[in-house]
Amino acid sequence: MESDRLRARASVVSGVMKRRVLIGALAWALLISLAHVSVNIGWATLKGEVDVLRGVKRRELIVGFLPVT
Repeated sequence: MESDRLRARASVVSGVMKRRVLIGALAWALLISLAHVSVNIGWATLKGEVDVLRGVKRRELIVGFLPVT
């Protein structure tokens, strides 16, 4: 009887730990991604790319150092 209760408790604790690890890993990935965009890409560039993908803005093509639309 006691061993059944201990096994059930270990199962619950194991589930909680898995959830904590999953949430921690997702939070870490989000933090690293935000830091990468902030340092390497820039928010304005990212917004421009999203606008192009959504079709709100046309991409500017540069030919021989001259912008072409």
